[in-house]
Parts: sequence; C-alpha cells; structure tokens
Amino acid sequence: MSPIEYYQLIKDMKSSFDLRLRMVQYALKHSKSEASRVFGTTRDTVRKWVERYLKEGPKGLIDRPRRPRHSPHKIPDELEKRILSLREDFPHMGPERLKSQFSLPCSAGAIYRVLKQNGMIKPRRKKYQRKRDLRHIKALYKPFEKIQIDVKELKDIVELYPALRRYNLPVYQYTARCVRSGASFISYGFEQSLINSCVFARYVLGHLRDMGIEVRVVQTDNGGEFVGSWQSKERSMFTRLIEEEFGILHRRIPPSAKTWNSDVEAFHRLIEEELYRVEGFDSLGDFLRKAYTYNLYFNYLRKNSYKGVRTPWEIVVGCMGEVDKRLLSLPPIILDNHPPWKTEDLVYE
Repeated sequence: MSPIEYYQLIKDMKSSFDLRLRMVQYALKHSKSEASRVFGTTRDTVRKWVERYLKEGPKGLIDRPRRPRHSPHKIPDELEKRILSLREDFPHMGPERLKSQFSLPCSAGAIYRVLKQNGMIKPRRKKYQRKRDLRHIKALYKPFEKIQIDVKELKDIVELYPALRRYNLPVYQYTARCVRSGASFISYGFEQSLINSCVFARYVLGHLRDMGIEVRVVQTDNGGEFVGSWQSKERSMFTRLIEEEFGILHRRIPPSAKTWNSDVEAFHRLIEEELYRVEGFDSLGDFLRKAYTYNLYFNYLRKNSYKGVRTPWEIVVGCMGEVDKRLLSLPPIILDNHPPWKTEDLVYE
C-alpha cells in the first residue's frame, strides 16, 4: 500500500472524519507503527486517534473545539447581554460609541468581539469603496467655509407620526451642516417652501455673520424649496438672498446625486435614530426644547468617529482657536412664523 500524506490530506479536506476512521481501522487490524507508515504520519498521532476511538467510539474522531476551557479575560455573561441589548436599541453606535456613551466596563475591542460573534458587525468595506471616502478632502476646508442645506420630511417616521398629528407639530426639518466640522443647525416648518428656506438661510447665515464667521459656499439640491420652478430662467429668491445679501456662492448638486449632500443627509439619519425614534413629545414647546437639547449635544458633546473621534466644537476650536461659545448654540425656530424680509424677530419660540 502506497504511503498517504496524512497532514496534507487533513489540510485539504473539509471533513477529516473518514480518513481518521480508515487510519484507526487499519491500525487495529495491523499495528500502529504500520498505520503511521502507510498514512504518512507519526505513531503518536495514530495512538491518539485509536485511544479516542476505543474510548468514545466514532464521535471521538471529530475535531474538538480549540478554544481554552477557561479564559480569564472573558467578559461576564451579564455584560455581554447588556452589550447586545444596547446594540439592538442603538444599531448606529459602534464599539467606541457604546463604551463611552454607556460607560461599559470593558475595552472597545471586547465590545467589537461580542458584536462580531453575534453577527452585528457590518462586513469591512472593499478597497474600491474606501477610495470614495472624501474625508481627506473635507479636512482641507476651513470650518463653515462650505455649508450644506437640506430639508427632511418627518411624516414618514413611524414613532414620531402620532405626536405630529396629536400636537400639530411641524412636519419638515430644515438643516444646515458645516462640511469641515460637522456642526449643524436646525429649524422647523409646516411647509416645504421657498420662503421657509429663505427664512432659514437668513437665520443661520445671519448668526454666523454676527459671530464673525466667513461662509464661501452654500450647497443644496435642486428641490423647489431652493431653486423655485425648474422652468424659471431667473435666479430663485433663495439664490439671490445667498449671493446678493451675503455674498456667498449658491452651488447646486447634479440631479439625482444625493451622495453629494452626504454630510447633511448623515445628520438627518442620526437625528432620526437618536431623537425622533426614541423620544416622546407632548407639545410643540416640548418638541422644540428636546430638539434644541439634542442639537447642543450633537455640536458640543457627541464625538464623531468619521472626523477623528472629535466633536464639532473641538474641530472648530482646533482650527480657529478661541471663538465665542455661543457659535454652535443657535436655537431652532418655527420658520412659518417669521416673514423672510425680517431678521430681528428671529428668536427662540
């Protein structure tokens, strides 16, 4: 009988049970030394499998788990359950965010292992996907040099809809976000209109101007609330306001290219997951207060892993030095209550 390279076969086989069974049967019929020669392995290996077979039967030939019977660094079962529960409640939070947000008594690496073992980690992005990452380009901007403005509809949020109907809450969120720092400003409207967009732009840009901040570009999509009628040959009221009153370039993204406004879209996803889906609201005043509290938390306390695990405030201060602490604390307003040609009455509701 020609020699069989036991270890090579084991390496290439998905199941080694049949090979081990034949080796054991050959050893019992002839001898362990003869089996080791024929199957191309050591006598100790043959002896190990023969002893397991005689003691446990065919089950003894199945591979046993290689993990240690005792791991002194394994986290407690209760902590593991808490990690999994938190991840289910906050699926947008990664290991670092879970650890810092809920003061979990273990490392971010341990949290990652728990999530990965339970299938809660997204597959790593491919190289061609990572090449689309524009963070190194955005890092070249100065804070507020470029701002993205967009409108989020709130009626399609299932958890929020009952409160919208019961307390007559605004159904549109107007958002402005700084591309460099991630700092965001919000307000609300009952209508998605060109007038409300103008009120919001004047409110935010006027605040930044009063703080001595220079804005060069305001970027929006091609929605009617920014460009008016697509058939119009004239610049919209929003564009004229941006460019003539503030001296800022209004840049429009190509149609159907939502990823160009990814910064403000990302904020819309976060505020939906972290505020609208988890908080309850019992009045318009309660809604505005909680929205303002979240906005303060987002701008001053919430660290962004995409931007070097820093808060928007930390990025602004790091780039600009000493700035007014009120810079990122602009309260949300109801835009429908303010005419577009006045700015002095734009105060917190």
